[in-house]
Amino acid sequence: MEKNSEANVVELDTVHGARAKGSVMMTMLLRNTSLMLIFLLPDCTQASVKAVFDQLTDKLGMEEFRKCFPVILTDNGSEFKNPKPLKRTDNGQGRTRIFYCEPLASWQKAKLEKNHEYIRRVLAKGQSLEGYDIAG
Repeated sequence: MEKNSEANVVELDTVHGARAKGSVMMTMLLRNTSLMLIFLLPDCTQASVKAVFDQLTDKLGMEEFRKCFPVILTDNGSEFKNPKPLKRTDNGQGRTRIFYCEPLASWQKAKLEKNHEYIRRVLAKGQSLEGYDIAG
């Protein structure tokens, strides 16, 4: 980041509902605009995260996806452990670069973590996400 301080970094994480299983919110915060995108996933799996990346790539097109999400910073949660299907499309086209925060260093994606605090003011920790739907 020191060498590329102007890079558009996107902070990526998930917010869990009542249990370890079931719906989760995947959040993406675009640092340069402070815009946060929230995607409701059926579960917290690599396949569900990849499906969002594929959907965004399809809707935006590769060039626009690369402009919007050139560098992604996340933790090493199980849903993000395998970066290859996120970094590349099924046909091998590169779409983004992924970097991981250091363990126990949530301050490295502090803006997103702060927004999660705001989410928790509305959806208390342990509250189920079942019944919520995706808008649009």
